Amino acid sequence: MRKTSKILIGLFITALWSTETLAGTYLPPDSILNHYISIALKSNITLTRKTLSYRQSLAALREVKRSFLPTLSFNATYSTAEGQNPLGINTGETIGSFTQNLDLINSTLAQLAPSYPSIPPYSTDESTALNQLLNQNQQTFLRLAVPIFNAAVIRNQALQKELIEVSQLDSEDYKDELVKEVKLAYFQWLQAGEQVNVYQNALQLAEENVRTNRSLFQNAKVTKDVYLSAQARRAEVIQQLTKARKDQVLAQAFFNFLLNRSYNTVIIREEPSDALNPPTQPIDTYQAIALENRKDLKQVRQFQEVKQAQMHLQKSNYLPQASLALDAGYRGTEYVFNNENDFVALSAQLKWDIYTFGKNEAKVQQAKIDQQVARTEEQALLQNITIEVVKAYLEIEAAYEGYQFALQEVTVSTQELRLVKRKYELGQVNRLTLEDVETDYQNAQLRVLASKYNILKQKAQLERVTSSYVYEDED
Repeated sequence: MRKTSKILIGLFITALWSTETLAGTYLPPDSILNHYISIALKSNITLTRKTLSYRQSLAALREVKRSFLPTLSFNATYSTAEGQNPLGINTGETIGSFTQNLDLINSTLAQLAPSYPSIPPYSTDESTALNQLLNQNQQTFLRLAVPIFNAAVIRNQALQKELIEVSQLDSEDYKDELVKEVKLAYFQWLQAGEQVNVYQNALQLAEENVRTNRSLFQNAKVTKDVYLSAQARRAEVIQQLTKARKDQVLAQAFFNFLLNRSYNTVIIREEPSDALNPPTQPIDTYQAIALENRKDLKQVRQFQEVKQAQMHLQKSNYLPQASLALDAGYRGTEYVFNNENDFVALSAQLKWDIYTFGKNEAKVQQAKIDQQVARTEEQALLQNITIEVVKAYLEIEAAYEGYQFALQEVTVSTQELRLVKRKYELGQVNRLTLEDVETDYQNAQLRVLASKYNILKQKAQLERVTSSYVYEDED
């Protein structure tokens, strides 16, 4: 047993030396874990995607704000046609018939009244020129369009502001979730490392027993089955150690995944400073903190504001839209830019949908229903938050009680192992009894580790459901 104690002390010193070597210098409590949380908040892929979505919402708001500003555009139009002009009238035939009638009337009046003035015949070329004028023209001008009143643009701006708040709250809510996941992953990695140490200690004991029983068997002091039993125990521990090392690597890979790093990046080990004790405040206090801080609750409430803004946006379709446009440029039958072809035009436009056969009313009704759905979601979330706090609170209490019992079990198992090992050396118990006691001692150590880190994990869960993690100031 003394040798076993020396082994455990040696492994503890080695682990402590490794931690100091990796850290380099002394660091404040939980500084390593907080540093890893900071890395995750800056590099996590999902959080980066949510941050980009928030920036996209900001860009959409800037776009809506610029809808109130004038728009300057360059416009050029050139059209040509053959046959009838764009109005659908054959001016050559129509005006030609009209001028022929006028020529006939003038000729008849000149014969009847010698004093009738002499009027030359009308030319048919003029009708042809008019037809060409209608079939071919161009306009090149600058247009300055100024919105005077558009309720939809005003309401859309208010809607975009509400959507920005929703996007920001979604990002903050995921931050809380990410902090919890990083803590749980780090605690899982620490637990996996300590489990490896337990199995390594168990393997050293198994190796020692194999050597001892080999010597006893060679000296005919024990039977072969005792020696084979020791070898079987060693093989069992090796399998357990292999699995523990695999779990440690997987825990390391998942932790680095949350930080968006290579799966085999070295993780610095730091013992958590959080006290292994039950909650220090009554459960009502934690519930009040949760109802005040939870981002998803704020998000659901903000979503109701979004639906309200959408309803106002739909109602804006009942109002008219007014705008002004100033055109300045050149137009004519050819691309000639001179004083004879220039023009300036000012126009005003008013659009008012008087009747839409119920389309606007249906959209407003949909927005009202969506708002009612959001209210029911808030009520459900309030109940869910209350239950989550109660569950996390009770889980910590249960984990603390389990930890106390596990410590007692380790104390008893240590004493039992010492007594049974002495009896085995005196030949008072068989090898099977000793192996059972060693297995009980090993399992007791594992239960202590599980209970210890269960407390830390449940505290991280309570911190999550109350949204009480304090973030460092970001530059």
